[in-house]
Amino acid sequence: MTNNNLPQGKRPLHIKTTSVPVIIITSHFRIEGNLHMPHQGRVSDYLNKTVGGQSRDKFLSITNASCYPIAGGDEQYSAEFLTIHKDHMQIIIPR
Repeated sequence: MTNNNLPQGKRPLHIKTTSVPVIIITSHFRIEGNLHMPHQGRVSDYLNKTVGGQSRDKFLSITNASCYPIAGGDEQYSAEFLTIHKDHMQIIIPR
């Protein structure tokens, strides 16, 4: 058992999170929205480590997302919730 009373390798069903406004640049889009990450810590720490300390967490949760073409122009997509694979991000900017 770990110090949070969960068997090793298991993660809690709910954790306290904070919402951080971010801009994410991919090869095709500029995404503006709110990144949801554990309550304490920096965005860079969260990207380097994951909630459970496991590298298997490959996706980030983004809410209130607006997606714009990287070349410029009007919003192409919006979503209340989306996930993005960490490997597709080129830049992430906390606002």
